[in-house]
Amino acid sequence: MIPETRLRRRQGAFYLSVSLKFGGAMAIAYVLQLMLKDLGAPIVIITMAASIHGLMQAICSPAWGRKSDASKRPALLYVTVIAVPFLVFQLLGVTSSIALFLLFLAAAACFDGGFIPVGLDISMLYGEHHREKVSRHISIFNASLAFGSILGRLSLAAALSWVSASGVLRIGGLFGLFSVLAALAAGIRRKPVPASELPTEVNMETPYAGETRIPVKIISQAGLWPVYIGTLMLNIPIIGFISLSGVFQMDHHQLSFSSAAFLAAFDPLGMFLASLLLARLLHSRNPKTFLAAAFLCTALPLAVLYLSSSLAALACSWALLGASTALFQSAGSLCIAEGFPKHRRAEGIGLQWTAATIGMVAGPLAAGAAASVSYSLMFLVFFLVSLAGMAYMIIYRAFDLPK
Repeated sequence: MIPETRLRRRQGAFYLSVSLKFGGAMAIAYVLQLMLKDLGAPIVIITMAASIHGLMQAICSPAWGRKSDASKRPALLYVTVIAVPFLVFQLLGVTSSIALFLLFLAAAACFDGGFIPVGLDISMLYGEHHREKVSRHISIFNASLAFGSILGRLSLAAALSWVSASGVLRIGGLFGLFSVLAALAAGIRRKPVPASELPTEVNMETPYAGETRIPVKIISQAGLWPVYIGTLMLNIPIIGFISLSGVFQMDHHQLSFSSAAFLAAFDPLGMFLASLLLARLLHSRNPKTFLAAAFLCTALPLAVLYLSSSLAALACSWALLGASTALFQSAGSLCIAEGFPKHRRAEGIGLQWTAATIGMVAGPLAAGAAASVSYSLMFLVFFLVSLAGMAYMIIYRAFDLPK
């Protein structure tokens, strides 16, 4: 039995690692575009790089989830999925081939796809199968992501004033190094799942091996399709708007680039504050209520961002967009944690991240297609998608859609 104070230190080290990893990866992701441009890559290749990264993550996330479910030491697996991408990213700074650059990026994305499912698996293990603790640790994990986003933005803004893109790459590598060191202090062993909660043919030493149901069947039997479909739907308007937010705010609201970037910083702040609030509330409420609220917190700010030019209103709208992400990620992850067998939860989280990644790829494509006609059409499409998602979640909450 680990003493309480020692356990809290380990948990603190783990969540610090999450923030450092996400902050470093965010800073690196921005300069990858600049590095490809310096290599002479055309615009289509630069946009293809983001698609390659998202596609590899979508494919690999469930596999990493299954690996984490079967691992007795998921903390060591977590160190692997955060260390390898940062090491590969350093190779990008010395390559002069566009094809090799994309190959390295795909390799890094393959390991990067394990960050969310493996990290959330460790968070839920800290919860020790108690609903209140599990929901709290899911929310703390999302708060750590939001804090890392803030940290990454601040570091990037400061670094670009002093160093080149390759210098930012090395700074991101330092973030990765400190993230790994913090993760090494957060070791946790998986507690055996009680025999009553496993199929009779499952070997207790390898609890994943005897589960034969395919994920689609588990999702259907647990009635979780709305969570996965909602995850995809939510990311379309949010990521779609963010992908064009800088240009839109400069064109529509006549803001400077620095002002637009400053307003965008309220997005992770809203996510951070909402995650902290959910850490106290989520366990005592029906998580489906928060799923519907997430879409409401998407539709309203989208309307305000288009109709209002008040800086205060724009800042609050950005914060609400961040809060909507926190609401759906935390509540959706809790639904999956309760719907999937305890020895397959990380696989379920990996599939959720796959759905999110598909939405992240589809959102910018939809934004580009609609905005090429007019910004009005873009906001109308995203507003209607948000309203449809909210209606879907309300039905899910009120009538508990057939499994």
